[in-house]
Amino acid sequence: MSMVITVSNETNLKKIKQFLGAKDENEAVEIVIERAIKEFEQNQPMKELPEDFFDDLFAEKTNLSDGESIQAIIREREESNF
Repeated sequence: MSMVITVSNETNLKKIKQFLGAKDENEAVEIVIERAIKEFEQNQPMKELPEDFFDDLFAEKTNLSDGESIQAIIREREESNF
């Protein structure tokens, strides 16, 4: 999608382009938008877990040893958005 944006403060646009090492103003704006979205998403409150989350999680029997189970939980937490 293409869009035309008017920036009222050209000095700020030139500064941000220089700070980011962007090749042009369009790239600078794209980078700023992407960083703003990423920061916003990272600062969102933790999502509520469904009531049956742990029931479902522990309902299945596994053949993992205790160490393997712990490692699986650690990996799951690292990959999780919670």
